[in-house]
Amino acid sequence: MADVLPWLRRLPSSRRDLTFVVGLPSSINVRTITMLKRFFKCTACRNRAASPRLASIAGQVRRIATTERNDDSVSIGEQLHRAFAPLLSKDPQTGGAASDALIDTSDLPTVARWTVAPRKRPVTGAMDTSGSTAEALHAALRSHNIRQAWQVYKNMYRAGKYDTLHADDHSTILGWLTAHTLPSLAAIHAARVLANMRRSGYRLDLRDYHATMLCHLRNNDLRRVAETFKAIRADGERPDARAFNLLIAAYGQGKDLRGAFRAWEQMKREVPGAQADMDSWAVMIEACGISNRMDEAERLCDQLRAANAYSDRKVYEAMIRAYGVNGDLEKALKVFGELKDGRARENVDLETYDGIILACEAVDDVETAQELWDELREFCREHDRPSQKRAIAPLVTTFNRMLSLYARHGDVGQSEALFKERSMLYPEDLASYQHLLRAYAYREEWQGCVKVYESIVKRGFLPDIEIVQVAMHAQSKIR
Repeated sequence: MADVLPWLRRLPSSRRDLTFVVGLPSSINVRTITMLKRFFKCTACRNRAASPRLASIAGQVRRIATTERNDDSVSIGEQLHRAFAPLLSKDPQTGGAASDALIDTSDLPTVARWTVAPRKRPVTGAMDTSGSTAEALHAALRSHNIRQAWQVYKNMYRAGKYDTLHADDHSTILGWLTAHTLPSLAAIHAARVLANMRRSGYRLDLRDYHATMLCHLRNNDLRRVAETFKAIRADGERPDARAFNLLIAAYGQGKDLRGAFRAWEQMKREVPGAQADMDSWAVMIEACGISNRMDEAERLCDQLRAANAYSDRKVYEAMIRAYGVNGDLEKALKVFGELKDGRARENVDLETYDGIILACEAVDDVETAQELWDELREFCREHDRPSQKRAIAPLVTTFNRMLSLYARHGDVGQSEALFKERSMLYPEDLASYQHLLRAYAYREEWQGCVKVYESIVKRGFLPDIEIVQVAMHAQSKIR
């Protein structure tokens, strides 16, 4: 060990954990094995990314220590090099350890690649008027008619005219898919657009990867989010802050806080200025909340306060959501009040109200949520401008949260009124239909349940098992 320690001391602390093996001699005296075991144990605690491999190597060292005590020299250097090969291989872009080896996708959940074709489209006539030219596609995109734009896009594929499209046309279609009302269908379409771009010889840029990762994230296909992130580097690009933030959000959504911290640390090493990116801090705080680790979320906030950086609205909103998903409405309201008092550089906005109503939804406090909802409506009226083409309105997720609260308390009147108002502003989605069905079921209005369920099926949504059971029960009641 005497010839190993001087080399270790010369290494920066951030590199010792992964690269000390390069200078490790192949022959190690048995008397140093105990010291090595301690080193591996401490290193596994410090370096979360390498801890699974370090644990296995520590096991090898332990076996050597018990079976080879009579041997004066044990050759384990080759085993160590093999075990660390993925971590020690050089990355041509970063010049350091291959970063993708630290991105583990095995524990992230995935979903099946299938969906149900809708029996009814909200807008009809697109098949006859869409066309199959680049000009027709551009006209549909300029008018924000994404459904017709997608129909033109498909017609061009059937007509073999994809060679007339620019790469930006594919990218625009891909970006619009992130707002699709059927996340499972959007993920499938996104994969097709990427295949079309590659078939046409276009090189993908970062916005294409961002849109694809977001489609998979909305579909709760967290493993494909991480696989798409890996594809960025495989295709010769360098991940930026947004790609890392989407990856961190995927780990957070999967309650893999260790994976989220690994990705964040990797981001700090590779992306210039990542330490000052408040979006990343907010995503990490929210990931801590989803993982029920409010101690970690508060620790991150304390770090920001110590650096005089706890003044970004996104960080406040992340703390509100973190407290909300953990059912601590009192602390969420306290942070919300601080934001309204002007503690942050920006005042409250629609996202802030969505976060605090999420906290009310988590504890089923419909009275507080109703007060905040009325306050939000007044906020929208105050900030509305006659020159705007579309009035400011609450977010679609906020509508769904209020629908959820009304449904739990069986307020059919409020649920119907809010569902109608929401449908005038946003396309219907599965969550809004299911909340309305639950409201009818609470009051045992079986006709309403069956009617809503038929609408769910016609639109091609895949309802939850609980909703299917309620619908079957409602059908048995009206026969």
